[in-house]
Amino acid sequence: FAPLRSRAFRWLEGTGLFANTGVWMVTLVGGFIMERLTTSPVLVTLAAAMSPLAAILAVTFSGAAADSRDRRAVLLLAKILLISSVAFLVLMSSTRLLTPATLLLGIAGMGIASGTSSPSWWTTIGSLVPPELVPVAFSVDSFQWNIGQVVGPVLGGAVLRGAGTTVFFALCGTVMLPLIGFLLLWRGRDDLRLSTRGASAAESFLGAISSGWRYFSNTSGLRAIAARTALFVTPAAALGALLPLFAAHYLHTSAFGYGLFLALSGMGAMFAALLLPHLQGHLHLDAIVAAATLANGLAVAALVVWPTRWAAVPVLVVTGASWVWATVGFIIAARQVTPEWVQTRSLSLFYVVFQGPFVLGGLGFGVIDTFLPLRDTLLVAAIAFV
Repeated sequence: FAPLRSRAFRWLEGTGLFANTGVWMVTLVGGFIMERLTTSPVLVTLAAAMSPLAAILAVTFSGAAADSRDRRAVLLLAKILLISSVAFLVLMSSTRLLTPATLLLGIAGMGIASGTSSPSWWTTIGSLVPPELVPVAFSVDSFQWNIGQVVGPVLGGAVLRGAGTTVFFALCGTVMLPLIGFLLLWRGRDDLRLSTRGASAAESFLGAISSGWRYFSNTSGLRAIAARTALFVTPAAALGALLPLFAAHYLHTSAFGYGLFLALSGMGAMFAALLLPHLQGHLHLDAIVAAATLANGLAVAALVVWPTRWAAVPVLVVTGASWVWATVGFIIAARQVTPEWVQTRSLSLFYVVFQGPFVLGGLGFGVIDTFLPLRDTLLVAAIAFV
């Protein structure tokens, strides 16, 4: 936790913890709400895929804007869009207009906000701590993110069961307000600009997009990281997309119980984030990613063989941990091979590579589930990890 000595880093992560709890509430419990609105497996998996799908539309432009203009302004705009999308869901629910279409529209708005924010967020984390603490800072950020993954679904499931969807969405929006307040008051602008300061050095917006694409496509290290990311994320998306259906068919759980099961994944992710700096000191990132891939494949296969509540407990812990080890490893690797002047743009393109397979994987396995039994679909995902 050494990066927390930085005051700006503490405030960013502290307010981000509240906001991410709200995001996790909608992201994870939203699939459960969709399962209550429709019986279509494609629509249920689309609830999980809509956010990253929308994020892809925004991320390239946001990375260029952050590198050529002001990262803080991009982050602030993204968080305002985030809370506006949740406010839309509050309105739809309170007026009894919450349907699969309006739920997907609100989730899409949150996805655009995520795509706008994430590359700038990753770059900002690295700029607020000394270079030697950057990998540890990403572990702390992952730990913070996954606290929300534990608290969010448990709190969301309890509120959804006791107070309904309107109060649920209203609470999600309320916990996002502190981060917007911090970004409004924070005056760290000079520390969050590119090294190319001044009008003579600043790139045009379209030029920034073009140079980012050229750098990404011509850097073999980034291409290799992108390929490994796609190969991992595609099958990893299956369990998250199909979990609402699995919970309905095999776990027979309420909204609160579903939140508890999702929290298990967050607990595994928190443990993995705490352990990651130690692993990085002893293992190469290749070994960490390989172990995470193997563990995820075996865990999903175990759930196919034993589709029970007792089997779901260790499976969700393992898949949560392996997701953090692999994805944080990919982000650290992508950042290490990218210079500062093009870093946010490169990370935004990496985000496309990260979220694209997540969308295709989630939707693809949803389509497969319309032709195969649910357990057979998960078996296909387990084999795909190989």
